[in-house]
Amino acid sequence: MDESLFEGQNAAYVQAMFEEYARNPEAVPSEWRKLFEARTPGTPLEAPSVPNTPAKDTGTTPTHSSVQVSAPSEAAEHLRRVLPVVSRATALVQAFRDHGHQLARIDPLGSEPPGHPQLSPAFFGTSMEELSELPASLVMESDGEDKSVADALNALVAVYAGSIGYEFEHLDDHVKVDWLWDQVESESHFPKMNATEKSELLRHLSEAEGLEQFLHKAYLGQKRFSLEGTDALVPMLPLGH
Repeated sequence: MDESLFEGQNAAYVQAMFEEYARNPEAVPSEWRKLFEARTPGTPLEAPSVPNTPAKDTGTTPTHSSVQVSAPSEAAEHLRRVLPVVSRATALVQAFRDHGHQLARIDPLGSEPPGHPQLSPAFFGTSMEELSELPASLVMESDGEDKSVADALNALVAVYAGSIGYEFEHLDDHVKVDWLWDQVESESHFPKMNATEKSELLRHLSEAEGLEQFLHKAYLGQKRFSLEGTDALVPMLPLGH
């Protein structure tokens, strides 16, 4: 068997399969279940031997984990079949991050967003059915739940096809871009609000609008007071107390 199949960028897939197996053995294909079950009986549950390939060529020799497992040929064959799918899924996720803002519904007149051809699985030669068989952790940060790539893409559609357009591809600082992706895709900046909290927010906005209109009429031609463009700051004022 070609051991190089379990090296380099393929190692990430092997590791993801093992982590999925550790959570739920029935969630991984039978080929991989046989591979992980082939470890020495009685040893702790550890990842199979996969070289730790450095991000850059440092001239050092890749190291292996302490438990050496001889991978069955069927696992290697499955790896050969699935790697192209992983590549297509990764490209699709990146397309959402680069062009997802073209799905945003930001026209107040309600026109359809322009969209982008790369925001369809078919563009990359895959399908949601095919992507539903891959764990999401292969192509993006995972919260540890048993989510597939298809689940992750549905979440990306919900984020990028909303009422806010997110565009980061023009930024050169990858640290900032990664942080923005994390903030946007985790929706941590969208706190969950109940009906009472929403009503309170609307009340603050209405009071601010009422004050603006009152001052315009009470001091006509004398003072100018306007919240134009800053209305959204009013509900945030109590947070500063």
